[in-house]
Amino acid sequence: MNMLIDSAHIPEIERLLDSFPAGGVTTNPALIARENKPFKQQIQDIRAASSRASASPCPSDRRPLAGYGRSGEGTL
Repeated sequence: MNMLIDSAHIPEIERLLDSFPAGGVTTNPALIARENKPFKQQIQDIRAASSRASASPCPSDRRPLAGYGRSGEGTL
């Protein structure tokens, strides 16, 4: 099993990486926005904390995603 830390808060990421055998970090635009730092800088900070990191993209136009989610056509 590969456990991932789902966060954008650097102190939390560092604490959890020191405490658990996590396989890396995953995050999304909502978590990054809570950190009140520029998106690119926050991603760079996350990558500095963990060599294995992934981030969900943030589309410039969310309407197609919202429509797809309401359509019940499955998962993205």
